[in-house]
Amino acid sequence: MQSVQVGVLLLNEAGQITFANPAAVNLLGLPNSYMGKLLSSQIQLVDRQGESVSLGQLPIQQTLATGQPTYDVVLGIKLATQALPRWLRFDVDLQSSSNSSSNRAIAPITQLICTCVELAPADQQGHSKLADGAMLAYMGHELRTPLNAILGFTQLMQRDPALAENHRELLNIIERSGEQLLSLISDLVELGKIQAGQINLNLAPLNLQSLLMGLEQMLCLKAEAQGLKLRFELAAGMPTYIEADEGKLRQSLLSLISSLIKLSQTEPVQINIQSVASDSLNAAVLRLQIQSTTANATQVRSQLSTATQPQNPDSWNLRFTISQKLIQMLGGALHLGAAGDLIAVCELPIVLLKANPLETKVQSQVKVIGLALNQPAYKILVADDDAVSRLLMVKLLKEAGFKVKQAVDGQQAVQLWQEYQPDLICMDMRMPKMDGYEATQQIRVQAPTLPILVLTANELTPDQVRAGQWHDLVPKPIRRDLLLDRLQQHLELEYRYEQPASAVEPSAMLLDLQIETLQQMPAVWLQDVYQAAAQGSDRLIYQMAQQLPAEKTALARALTALADEFQFDQILKCLQRAGLES
Repeated sequence: MQSVQVGVLLLNEAGQITFANPAAVNLLGLPNSYMGKLLSSQIQLVDRQGESVSLGQLPIQQTLATGQPTYDVVLGIKLATQALPRWLRFDVDLQSSSNSSSNRAIAPITQLICTCVELAPADQQGHSKLADGAMLAYMGHELRTPLNAILGFTQLMQRDPALAENHRELLNIIERSGEQLLSLISDLVELGKIQAGQINLNLAPLNLQSLLMGLEQMLCLKAEAQGLKLRFELAAGMPTYIEADEGKLRQSLLSLISSLIKLSQTEPVQINIQSVASDSLNAAVLRLQIQSTTANATQVRSQLSTATQPQNPDSWNLRFTISQKLIQMLGGALHLGAAGDLIAVCELPIVLLKANPLETKVQSQVKVIGLALNQPAYKILVADDDAVSRLLMVKLLKEAGFKVKQAVDGQQAVQLWQEYQPDLICMDMRMPKMDGYEATQQIRVQAPTLPILVLTANELTPDQVRAGQWHDLVPKPIRRDLLLDRLQQHLELEYRYEQPASAVEPSAMLLDLQIETLQQMPAVWLQDVYQAAAQGSDRLIYQMAQQLPAEKTALARALTALADEFQFDQILKCLQRAGLES
């Protein structure tokens, strides 16, 4: 076993390493002091989605739990010296005190035999989708971690009442840019999961008309900023309540229509939406017919036909590819029009619901100041190995009035839970020494009802959250409002809220955008502002506002406020009224 190329490990019934040949040490990157240590504490494995494999998911644990051997398990191993995981195939067999192999599943286990081998190039080609999807998911997790700090501390700074107005505007730019980057990361990870076949559908009741209205509002603003008109036409008899995967349904339509807006330049686009009855009981097909002028439809169809070609680097290509894949996964179909003004037809199966299955929950738009008076001094334990993430959580929680303790890994979290007896634990998923999954399992033995929220940049399904015995999920980057909402839900506490400010209508923001003032500005500056608004670029609008002299502060503030609300159409109208034409 010392000279074979296959990694061989012997483990006792507790999962501790009693022997490892040189190939196993090399493949798994085991340290010199591995003897007698748990295998799960010495290596970092990832699954097909690039997510850390918890203790209970390891092949050795499955064999220990079932008494049955585990064969042909493919996992990625992440070594500290490597940027990306290497893919290994694991086989775990067992020896028992029984002489009969047929009875070994019920006999006491005395030793496990674990073999591992790196996938050969031919095997790696067979797992190329797996590796690509895992790589994107892993990189997505790594990118979301610094974004958690960027967006989190931006939220904290925006709440500072002493913050200067110009600094607040800069923070708004940082926040919007971070949100755009987060959206792009999510798109890339989603594409990787789709290509690796790792997407699961989470069906639930939803309000279809509300979903479509939200999409229309979002996309019409984007279209107007580009100088084109987008129109949704809902046919009579559209169902209100359906059952579907809301997130993937929204993303598939958003990615599809965003791509078409990008390609249509300034030509109008109309989307006729109807529900077509199906042969199955309570089933229907949601059909979207996307039309434009004949010339534009012809041009867009031609470009869409090249969307899957790898040499196409355009930004719309990624979104269109994502929409195609998602539509297929939802059981639908996307067809390009053959001729005339029809760009494409999208059909998606839906399940009709006759009654309203949704509980109405009014989301408060006012900000939380802190805990209400006469509330207990709630104690929160935060477990996270990343110092910046811990600092952010501590500041968010202490600002709201909670008492906070910190743990740097799962092992310390278990120890502090015993000493501190917190009311709730915020548990990171990936930590050294002991991960969040194992720490939660240990705490659950004595505290089965203690609220434990999992903090992770990974996308967990409700089933995965329940399997980890967590009460709820708080995704990274951390959103203050969502975090406080989760705490209120699971601790049944009450908050104090700031007095809601009067809503500012776009027309109010126009008061300082006087036509006379605009007419006094240089023609070159006005033309640049017009082009920035036509492109829907808040970044360029901010740059133009910063060029204004001190006596034009009111104009700069009005431009910035309109850009903050993406009211580019209002800016264009004012410029046109001032006599400026494109």
